[in-house]
Amino acid sequence: MGWTPEVLRVLDKYQVKATFFVIGTQVVRNPALARRMVAEGHELGVHTFTHPDLAVLPGWRRELEYAQAQLAIASTTGVRTSLLRFPYSSSADAYTDRDWPMLRQAGELGYLTVVNDVDSRDWEKPAVDAMLANGLVFLDRTETVAAWLAMLAVQFVTAVVAFRLDREKLGVLWVLPLQQFVYRQLMYLVLIQSVVTALTGGRLGWQKLRRTGNLDATARRTAA
Repeated sequence: MGWTPEVLRVLDKYQVKATFFVIGTQVVRNPALARRMVAEGHELGVHTFTHPDLAVLPGWRRELEYAQAQLAIASTTGVRTSLLRFPYSSSADAYTDRDWPMLRQAGELGYLTVVNDVDSRDWEKPAVDAMLANGLVFLDRTETVAAWLAMLAVQFVTAVVAFRLDREKLGVLWVLPLQQFVYRQLMYLVLIQSVVTALTGGRLGWQKLRRTGNLDATARRTAA
């Protein structure tokens, strides 16, 4: 909810009312902010309690996600809501047969499912590595590398804070630098190699089939 106060300020400036689909755990952690939304005339909707991929969860777990989020909203703000937006959802035409059970269940539980008609497409923004490559080519290299390392440090600190808030063990964070410096670079190499292979029609060495036998000898045996 880091940007939410600023969003609320802008909405208040232009006298616009909005609907905020909130995650239950964030409501618990930021009760004053949730109460402010209601006090300023905005509406709240359920965005589950822990933001999981609902399509892969059993029905009882989905219902628990809704109920816990609803309880967090009601106990914090004194209001209930019948609006529901699924995590990782976008427009209506993005739903598939896999999603139908959760859509039907939500309706049976009395929820009105809300989807987007405009996708922010923020997930398409350039990754840190893409910005690094651009900076190394067109900008000052020293400043670019320094900024990249600073971004990695911020990512690490953010991960530590998130793990602390969720009371998770920090031991697994040792893989984060490995993922940043090794795994992602290998993935880029595989991607580039695949694109080059697709464009040139060339085959990688390990993909070639070794041919054995003699065509003439096979033809003679067939004729006999």
